[in-house]
Amino acid sequence: MERFFQDIRFASRLLFKDRAFTVTTLLTLALCIGANATIFAVVNSVLLRPLEVPEPGRLVLFYNSYPRAGVERASNGVPDYFDRLREVPAFEELALYNSAGLTIGINGDPQRVRGMFATPSLLRMLHAQPVHGRIFTPAEGEEGADHKAVLTYAFWQQLYAGRSDAVGQQIRISGEPYEIVGVLPQGFEFLDPEVKLWLPLSFSVEESRTIRVTATTGRWSAGCARARP
Repeated sequence: MERFFQDIRFASRLLFKDRAFTVTTLLTLALCIGANATIFAVVNSVLLRPLEVPEPGRLVLFYNSYPRAGVERASNGVPDYFDRLREVPAFEELALYNSAGLTIGINGDPQRVRGMFATPSLLRMLHAQPVHGRIFTPAEGEEGADHKAVLTYAFWQQLYAGRSDAVGQQIRISGEPYEIVGVLPQGFEFLDPEVKLWLPLSFSVEESRTIRVTATTGRWSAGCARARP
């Protein structure tokens, strides 16, 4: 044991003597440990830890693939989504989603938060049971009826201290008023634990009727589906 402490003292003197090397080594270790922790958190939430929803084995993520162009995985366009709705009977439900940074106006103090844009079908697919209010209706997936918001439990506590009258209140998101229609249960999350609120991913009537081969829209999202049993 005494030899061990001697080695520690000797190493400490060497490190103190060459401070530039010591600082560089510590910064490199901190960067590597932080990067590995971040990667593990993402892999754990997406791949290792199952989603806390009924029958998670029936949920699949889908994407476009263009092997001749060298693109194995690409995002889903709006027309692709409606094509699959019409033409793939193996899926019981389909949804598109896309997380993004949003500016929230709270008592005149703007804040940046993470939001999830999703077709109304996604929360229904995940069997989300709000503790207050409701989730999105199918009609709120159409442009003009989409200024609604569903808060996560933690964000509801942060903004309204758990008050039930938060439902029906107005909140400004990216400069526009949205009505809070529901609050998700505690612990509910989907892939991105940083998401604070959900908004409807909406489409125009023209987009929902457009055939894929004639579409020119550049909008995209990730896709999720529930397979039929």
